[in-house]
Amino acid sequence: MKTVYLYLLRQVCLTSLAAVTILTFILVMLNAFQRLFDLLVNYEIPAGTVFSMLLLLVPQVITWTLPWGLLIGVLIVFGRFTHDNELLALNVAGIGLAPIVAPIILLSLVVSIFCLYNNCFLAPNCMTQFKIMVVDMGKDNPTAFLKAGIPITKFKGYAIYIGQKTDNVVKDVFIWELNDNGIPLRSIRAQEGIITADMNTKILTITLMNARVEERGKDPTEVRSVKPGLKAGQLPLNVSLADSLDITHIEDNLSVNTLSKLAERLTGLHRDPNLTPVITEIQKKFAFSFAPFTFVLVGIPLAIQFRRRESSIGFILSLAIGLAYYLIVTLALALKERATAYPDLIVWLPNTIFQLFGFILLWRANYKKY
Repeated sequence: MKTVYLYLLRQVCLTSLAAVTILTFILVMLNAFQRLFDLLVNYEIPAGTVFSMLLLLVPQVITWTLPWGLLIGVLIVFGRFTHDNELLALNVAGIGLAPIVAPIILLSLVVSIFCLYNNCFLAPNCMTQFKIMVVDMGKDNPTAFLKAGIPITKFKGYAIYIGQKTDNVVKDVFIWELNDNGIPLRSIRAQEGIITADMNTKILTITLMNARVEERGKDPTEVRSVKPGLKAGQLPLNVSLADSLDITHIEDNLSVNTLSKLAERLTGLHRDPNLTPVITEIQKKFAFSFAPFTFVLVGIPLAIQFRRRESSIGFILSLAIGLAYYLIVTLALALKERATAYPDLIVWLPNTIFQLFGFILLWRANYKKY
C-alpha cells in the first residue's frame, strides 16, 4: 500500500500544483490589469515595484485557486486511476476504497490548515500592503486617481466621468456636484480639461476648457427646473485628495482585515455598530479554509463515477462544482448587512451540502466494484 499511497500523493500533488500555478498566473494577471492598467500605461513604474505588487496579489488569488486546483488534480488523477482499472485491481486484491483515498483526504486537511493561515492572516496583510502601495503611487502621480471610461465617485460631493485621458489632459468631461444625499445640484460639461495637483494642500484641480454649467434649481429632483448656467472659457474645479490619500480608510474594507483585527472590531473598544458583516467575514474566512477538504470529498467519488482520462472532463467538472460552491458564498455576502437572513450561517452551507454529498458518494463507491 505504501507504493500506492506515494503514487497517488505524487500524482495529485503534481497535477494540482500545475493547475494552481496556471490558474493563479491567469487570475493575478487579470487582477493586475484591472487594478494597475492605468498606472502602467501612463507612468513609468520600476519593474521591481510591479513585481512586488504582483506578488502581493498572489495570496488573495490562491484563496480561490488552491481549492480549485486541488479539485482539478483529484478529478484528473482518480479519473485516470479508475479508467486504467488500477482501482479495480486493488479491489480484487481485497483493498477497499477508504484506505486508498485516506492519504488524499489527509492531504486536503493539511492544505485546509494552510488556507486557514492564508485567509485569516497572509492574504489580508498582503492586500493591505498592496493598497498602501497604490496610494503611495497616487501621491507621486495624483492624476492616476482620475480614470477614463468609468464613473468616479471617490471624491466627496462629486461624480465624474471622463471619456478619454492622455497624461494630464482629459476629454469629454462630465461632472455632477452632489448634495449630501447624492442628488445632483448642478452639472458641468467640457470638451477638454487639464489636471494639476498640489500635494501640499492635497487638492486636485481640473481646469475645464469651454465649460457649460446646468443648474438643477431649488428642487434637484424636478427635471423641469433644470436651466442653463454660466459658460466659461476656463473653469477650475478643485477636489480634495485627502480621503483618497488616507490609508486609515483601507481597513474599512472587512476583507483586508486579519482575523485579529476582525476580533477587535467585534469585541474591542471601537466595536462596529453593526456586527453582522464582521461576523459574516470571520465565518467566511473559516468556511473558505475548508474548501479543499470539501472539494476532495466530492471530487474523488465523482472522478471514480465518470471514469475518464481526459483532463478537459476534470476541468469542466471542477468548474461546475466551484461555481456552485462560490455562488452560495456570494449569496451570503450579498446578505451580510441583514442579520435576519443569517449570512454568517449561509457561508457554511456549501461546505455542509457538498461534504454530506461527498460522504454519501464515497460510501456508495466503497461498496461498488470497479
